[in-house]
Amino acid sequence: MLDRTRLQSVTARYPYLQGLLLVPIGLWIMLSSSLPSWWPWRNELLLWPAFVLAAWAYLRINRSYQNSFGRVVISRSQRLRDGAWAVAALLVLAGALFLDTRYEFPVSTFGATFAALMLVYWKYAVGLRPRHLPLASGLFLSSLAPLWTGVGADSAIVIIGLAQGAALVVAGLLDHADLVSSMASSQGLSNAASQGRSSAGF
Repeated sequence: MLDRTRLQSVTARYPYLQGLLLVPIGLWIMLSSSLPSWWPWRNELLLWPAFVLAAWAYLRINRSYQNSFGRVVISRSQRLRDGAWAVAALLVLAGALFLDTRYEFPVSTFGATFAALMLVYWKYAVGLRPRHLPLASGLFLSSLAPLWTGVGADSAIVIIGLAQGAALVVAGLLDHADLVSSMASSQGLSNAASQGRSSAGF
C-alpha cells in the first residue's frame, strides 16, 4: 500500500515538477526586465526574438520530458482550475505592477506579490519543500524592506525582475532534480514490486 501511495503521489505531481520548463521563462523575465537599463535600441528588436526563442525552448523541453518520463493526462476539471488560477495570478500581478508604477512606495508590491504567489503555487501544486522557502521568503522580505525610496519605478522593476527570474531558474532546476529522484525511486519501487510478484508465483 505504501509503494502504491508513493507512486500515485509522484504521478500526481509530475506535471508540476517539470522544473526545466521554468528556466526559459525565468531567463526571459530577467532579460525583459533588464533591457530598459542597458539596451540602447528599441526593446522590441530583442524582446520578441527572445520570446520566440524562449517559447521554442519551452516546447523542446516539454517534448524531452515526454520522451524521457512519459506523459500524464490531466483531467479537464484540473486544467480548468489551473487555467483559472493562472488568469487570477496574472491579474493580481498586473494590479501590483500598476501600484508600483503609479505610486512610489518604499516597498515593492509587485515583488512581494510574486513571492506570495510562488509559495501558493508550490504549496498546492508541487508540494512545499524546504528548498522553496529560502527562494520565496528571500524575495518576499527583500521586496518589503524599505529599500526602494528614491530608486525609481524603472530601476525597482529591473532589480525585482532579475530576482524573480533568478528565483524561477533556481526553483526549476531544484524541482527537476526532485523529479529525477522521485522517478528513480518510483521505478525502484515498481521493479521491487514486480520481483516480489514473480517470487510469489504471480
